[in-house]
Amino acid sequence: MCLFDLPLAKGGELEMSAIKNYFLKKYVVEQEKNEDKITYKILPEYGNGETVIYPIIQGMYLILNDFAIKDLFKNNMNTYFSNSFIKIEYCLKGKYIANFKDEKITVVEGNSVYYTRKGDNHCLDADFKGKKYQSIYIFCYLNEIIDSMEQLLGVSKHTIKDYYERIAQSKKLLIVETELEVMSMLNKIHQYIKSAHLELIKLRVIELFLLEMNRFDDYRQKRKKYLSKLTVDKIELIKKYIEENVQEHITIDQLAKRFDIGTTNLKESFKYLYGTGTYTYLRNYRMEKASELLGNSDYNILEIANMLGYTNQSNFSAVFKNFYGVSPLKYRKSI
Repeated sequence: MCLFDLPLAKGGELEMSAIKNYFLKKYVVEQEKNEDKITYKILPEYGNGETVIYPIIQGMYLILNDFAIKDLFKNNMNTYFSNSFIKIEYCLKGKYIANFKDEKITVVEGNSVYYTRKGDNHCLDADFKGKKYQSIYIFCYLNEIIDSMEQLLGVSKHTIKDYYERIAQSKKLLIVETELEVMSMLNKIHQYIKSAHLELIKLRVIELFLLEMNRFDDYRQKRKKYLSKLTVDKIELIKKYIEENVQEHITIDQLAKRFDIGTTNLKESFKYLYGTGTYTYLRNYRMEKASELLGNSDYNILEIANMLGYTNQSNFSAVFKNFYGVSPLKYRKSI
């Protein structure tokens, strides 16, 4: 049978609707729909951006996310996904923290994540921190993809079932750095999407799925540092503490003692979650607050400096100019 003559999925629109309900539900409105794809727009009250679903072959979908969600994104796990599935996610920009029933994970730019549905350890919610998030992922219904891949390429059902079981056997979700070869394939898929070459999109997605199956054992040996739920919770509390005490001179040792966490673990985990160290994060946060106060208050520059933990105006002004390229006074006059 010709690749592109294969039925898209058992139940057709029903299966695509299930994906929409599971991942999006109340957050979106259907914007565009044709035989090649369905585009969902994020409703303004929840954020902005879109999610696009491309049927590849029976049981396999390519999903593109490009959005910013204001608040906690809650999954709607119910009977829609009572069947087993395989999901491979590639984070291209941004990050999120996801709560599962039995664990908490952090996914950042450049990560690949491997999921299956086994038992009831599903994702409960995800926090994108209100920032722009871009990802590509491959989603497959196990019972359908084993039939379509055997029919299309002669890939045995046992091979795909074994891949599913290897992912499912991991006690924790597998998160690795996305390899250069995979990134190259993702870039090509993006190019084909822009030029609307549906056939080439499908070929590349299938090729990528086969590559993932062959590389999986190597990935397990390259597993990224995994942050426990306890560690993530502590780092989030530390971030909140820093933001609520910008006027204080906080040291790593003080934070480690206050939140009962090792200094090395604190530094590495904080940078993993937020992309920067605690001191740089504090400086950046102070500068954001300084910008707000200069634009929206009548406090003079010395008062603002003192409110943000600077003992003198000249030190504050030097840091501000280095950050924004102009002095606080010029910045205030320009807005």
